Amino acid sequence: MEWMKETEAQNPGATMYIQWMQTLQENASTTLEQTREAMKKYHERRATPQPIIEIGDLVMLNAKNIQSK
Repeated sequence: MEWMKETEAQNPGATMYIQWMQTLQENASTTLEQTREAMKKYHERRATPQPIIEIGDLVMLNAKNIQSK
């Protein structure tokens, strides 16, 4: 299909804008990845391990937020 082919921009400002937006997107993704890693590190440092619960184990249920009639 002809309309799906990428064409050369006639306006040099448009090319500069595209390059600026691509650079901005790359910087945003690297920053988000760094933030994700920092948050993961902080969470893993403070999180307590979850207990292993198997079928048949007796557990306590907090019914504070369970609505029933």
